[in-house]
Amino acid sequence: MIVRCYSGNSLERVREVIQSDLGEHAVIVTARKSRRKGWLPGLGRTVFEVTAVADEPVNAENPTAGQASGAGAAVPESLLETQKVQYRGLRQSIRLLDEKLVEIDGWMEVLASRCGEARQPAPLQWVHPEWQERMRKTLASEMPGRQPHESDWIGALGRLIPTVPGLELRRAPGAGPRLYVLIGCTGVGKTTTLAKLAARGVLGNQLKVGVITLDTFRIAGVEQLRQYANLLGIELAVAFSPLEFRRAVERFASKDMILVDTPGRGQFDSAGIAEIRNRLGGMQDLQPVLLVPANIRRSEVPEVLNGYGALSPARLIITKSDEAGCTDGLTRLFDLAGVPAAYITTGQSVPEDIQEASPALLVSLCCRHMSGVAPHSGPVEPLTATDPVVDAAAGAAPEPATALAAELERSIKDAAAKSKGGVVPGRKPSPRPQESRSPNPEP
Repeated sequence: MIVRCYSGNSLERVREVIQSDLGEHAVIVTARKSRRKGWLPGLGRTVFEVTAVADEPVNAENPTAGQASGAGAAVPESLLETQKVQYRGLRQSIRLLDEKLVEIDGWMEVLASRCGEARQPAPLQWVHPEWQERMRKTLASEMPGRQPHESDWIGALGRLIPTVPGLELRRAPGAGPRLYVLIGCTGVGKTTTLAKLAARGVLGNQLKVGVITLDTFRIAGVEQLRQYANLLGIELAVAFSPLEFRRAVERFASKDMILVDTPGRGQFDSAGIAEIRNRLGGMQDLQPVLLVPANIRRSEVPEVLNGYGALSPARLIITKSDEAGCTDGLTRLFDLAGVPAAYITTGQSVPEDIQEASPALLVSLCCRHMSGVAPHSGPVEPLTATDPVVDAAAGAAPEPATALAAELERSIKDAAAKSKGGVVPGRKPSPRPQESRSPNPEP
């Protein structure tokens, strides 16, 4: 991951330099506007200071093209035309003074970085204390005798966050289907995330996908999955017992991937979590994936990890990033969980509001409260957005068919209405998906 600082008199110019240097996949982490004083009254200028990160540099031959400096103060042309002779000397003096200010400004940056000026940002105090110490030791060994800049701390943070670019959706040669079990607290977004992953497999990779739900307690949840299964053309199995779950897995043995939805259980509901473990029947090849909201509180992190530790999660999915204003609990999550994050969900829309995790995206999410970026729904905006500070990244899932996305959204609303006994006007009932149920359930 590349972390660089940029400054300039124009935010638009700074954006252009970032795109040229790091590419359109760059993520702006922080952006600040300040007023630098001049030697004389009225000669100060506005400066934008921006910290950006990217997973891969685009312009490797020009790695330091990060300082965008604009022209300084200028005398209006109309005044020069009317009083050219009288103010010719003054004009020349101002030009020379401005050039000297730019030169001195550059030296101030160098001296500040080497001598640790008080104006330099403090370490990331909101980061988990153990990570702060590891970051401090890392930076001390990498830059002895120099005070780290904010960008150095952000870069060190990115190197500590474990990530994998999504889940392996395609089955390995000679092996069975990938079997992922989505677990997490009530309301964290398991059913919606499962639908997004299924759509990525079917629409983006043309894979054969099977879905099993253990969430037999919520009628609306099963109905949602039925609607998704219809639209994606995949099979759905409802398992009420360990025997039915094993039979459903055997039925889907020819699939590339099997996704399992589970009922939501609070982190303190040890009996409910044990019931999920029992329902899974002790199968060895499954991979539990723990879903955690982006706005999880620091105090809740060990509680959630301890509660769901009985299921041994192998991956994390960070959900509800569009609803998170404060995300400082994530660094403690990444430190204590010991497993990488695979995806970030960015909204309720199926199938598009999900992105593969990357160091740049997760650092940007962790530092959201520093830059003042408001939570937003939908795919992350590109760097060319017009907002002063942009939480950006590229490389999202393949663009889905608009008609399918609209149909999925309507289906969710229909399912909710039907679960309450309502009637959806103007909609014919959808045919039932290929649902499998063991004829002889375990007593």
